[in-house]
Amino acid sequence: MRAQSAHTPVLHLSGVSKHYHSNGNTYSALQDIELTLFRGQLSLLLGPSGSGKTTLLTIAAGFVRPTAGTVDLFGSALAGYSTKTLQLLRARHIGFVFQTFLLIDALTVIDNVLLQLRFSGLKKPEARKRAVDALAQVGIADLAGKCPLELSHGERQRVAIARCLCMDPEIILFDEPTSALDPEMIKEVLDVMVDLATSGMTMVCVTHEMGFAREVADRVIFMDAGEIVEAADPETFFNRPQTDRAELFLSQILSH
Repeated sequence: MRAQSAHTPVLHLSGVSKHYHSNGNTYSALQDIELTLFRGQLSLLLGPSGSGKTTLLTIAAGFVRPTAGTVDLFGSALAGYSTKTLQLLRARHIGFVFQTFLLIDALTVIDNVLLQLRFSGLKKPEARKRAVDALAQVGIADLAGKCPLELSHGERQRVAIARCLCMDPEIILFDEPTSALDPEMIKEVLDVMVDLATSGMTMVCVTHEMGFAREVADRVIFMDAGEIVEAADPETFFNRPQTDRAELFLSQILSH
């Protein structure tokens, strides 16, 4: 685990709930979430499928608006932003790495990254330099001229991470970034994330990689049934879980 930076709040969710309605029924994806994320920390969201992890992440990024509660990002309430302003905010300050890579197959790697800079106001030479630097940061500068279909899945996910990094975001949100990868490709993506964590990047990651969670996280947030059941440092969470539900989850996950 890294040394803690100054506890400057970056993201704060208060009383956040999300309900969906279908065929006369109401489904609660999140229920009364209270969560503060701090600058320079890597927070990991763990929990069984359907526990609300991805919904929490998309609400934090402003993709989805909560049914109730408030989301404050960098000290400002997201509810006060128009859809267009939220899009610009994400493009300039919030990186989001999806399970799938969302690359455009007809474009080269560097052109995929340059798309992220279209609203940056940078001149073309400066934008290109930033894109090349981002690719170098994740170890694939030599692949700039290739197309996504020529790359391994691990390399494609690193392009997706470079696409985020080129904007020098204040926070990056990862939604199970290794779930679409073969086992031998998972390490190359996790190594990039470890480097980012060591550099002090503020990150929130939904993951099932328990070794990564133990070794790198500053904070583990365990969710179940749309609620935060437990939040602790990894040493406490993995060795001394405070709830029966977390203990059961760990016994099932770590026994495999």
